[in-house]
Amino acid sequence: MKNTRTTTYLFTLLILFSCNNKQETKAPDLTLDSNTLSREEVAEEDLYMKVMAIHDSIMPATGTMMSIKGKLQQKLTQAKGGTEPHQPTLEALESAIKELEQADDAMFDWMNKFIDQDTVENHDQVMRYYSIQKEEIEDIRDMMEKAVRNGNNLL
Repeated sequence: MKNTRTTTYLFTLLILFSCNNKQETKAPDLTLDSNTLSREEVAEEDLYMKVMAIHDSIMPATGTMMSIKGKLQQKLTQAKGGTEPHQPTLEALESAIKELEQADDAMFDWMNKFIDQDTVENHDQVMRYYSIQKEEIEDIRDMMEKAVRNGNNLL
């Protein structure tokens, strides 16, 4: 189960990074006229784009988190191998590693549970779903930033 999850995660990262180029992306033009989107569709697309912008801005941090985690694990192994391991240091390292893992898991879970609402007809339902997703991805962003900050403080 964990191996499949890791493989899926790495594959997702590979796709995201291989598609990432240095060109600046521009949000689609959502101008309103009789031949394009309704006001409700514009609002839905706008909220969706906000959710995805947050996701896209924090996705690269997953690699940073795993790098920090690796360094912390090395430091933990060294600390445990010492003649007199300092317990508060060990606990701080273990806690930071766990925090990084939890943030990474939260991002992975969110990505797997996210469902594009383009086939849902009910505007209120779509807006409610994307609003909830925006709050969740903002919480994950905060969790990731805190985990990176705490991990870096121990390096």
